[in-house]
Amino acid sequence: MLNRLQLSFTATALLVLLTPAMAGAQSRSAQDAQLRTDIQSAIKNIDSKLADIDATVDEINVKTDAIEANIRELRTEEFKVKQVLSADVQRHHLAVANIARIERQPLRALFAYDILAVQPQRQPMLNISRKVLNENIQDSRKKLRDLLVITHEAETQKHALRLALADLTERKEELKGLRQKQAKLLTLAPQDRRTLAATTASMGKSGDLKSLLQVETNLSGIMPKVRPTQYGRLPLDGVVIQNFGDQDPLTGIKAKGMRIAGVIGQEVHAVRDGRVLYTGPFKGYGNLMIMEHEKGVHSLYAGMAKGNLEAGTFLTAGSLLGTLPKDGEDLSLYLEVRRNGVPSNPDSWLPATPVASIQN
Repeated sequence: MLNRLQLSFTATALLVLLTPAMAGAQSRSAQDAQLRTDIQSAIKNIDSKLADIDATVDEINVKTDAIEANIRELRTEEFKVKQVLSADVQRHHLAVANIARIERQPLRALFAYDILAVQPQRQPMLNISRKVLNENIQDSRKKLRDLLVITHEAETQKHALRLALADLTERKEELKGLRQKQAKLLTLAPQDRRTLAATTASMGKSGDLKSLLQVETNLSGIMPKVRPTQYGRLPLDGVVIQNFGDQDPLTGIKAKGMRIAGVIGQEVHAVRDGRVLYTGPFKGYGNLMIMEHEKGVHSLYAGMAKGNLEAGTFLTAGSLLGTLPKDGEDLSLYLEVRRNGVPSNPDSWLPATPVASIQN
């Protein structure tokens, strides 16, 4: 009986000791599963964009073939018009020469050859012929000018399509490289993936922005390197109420970024391709999202409501980052760009003329 009680107590003690470890293992497993899901979702998104590029390339090729066929037809028509024009010009010159020759003939020569009877008929006919030929020449010249204009426009369209095709081909290669980077994340050991997520989380809690922005440098081997594209619009459709470098009238401190006023629940979009490095509360910024771009360049978005994006998610320019809060007095978005940790003017990423600008 005692042995059974001892065994039961020992088993219970072991279960108590193992339960935290088992729970920790389950938590780590769930975390890694979520990370894998996020990475797979990013790969799926890239595959979708690659498919879109392939479809666009096919459309461009079809349009290019049609334009080239049209240009060939225009060239053929141009050749025909030039032939007609050349023949009409020659006939016009001949008619003018004949009229001039008749007008130069002396009266006695006309009597000698007995052509006074036909002279009154021949000259008016030549004048009519000259007039008709002159009209034909003018029409042919106008048609030729129109053909040249249309051909030039077609050649311009063809050139633009070729440039677009070259850009898409380059973009496709970059996305394929990015996909390989994302796939490489899946090959990492679960512990390495968790370390990546934990690093950004711990840096966020520490409030050390400089260290947080250096995470990319430490992980450069698995971070994407692509030629960034830009949204071409403000991240928030609103009024710019603070520009980079504006001086606060109370403190005298110059702004390190720009602030855009918006409305309740308004959408915020990424102004540039990049990967989410951190999202969450951060000292001095409130709810903050940091995106990493080309090496040493980061963008910071502050003022959004808490979103669902996770660190490590890759986003293209124009992607939805989140929304402004649904309540509160300060409904504005703060955008800051840092290059190698130093605040930089974000104007180069934004439209040449903002929606509006109000100096403090």
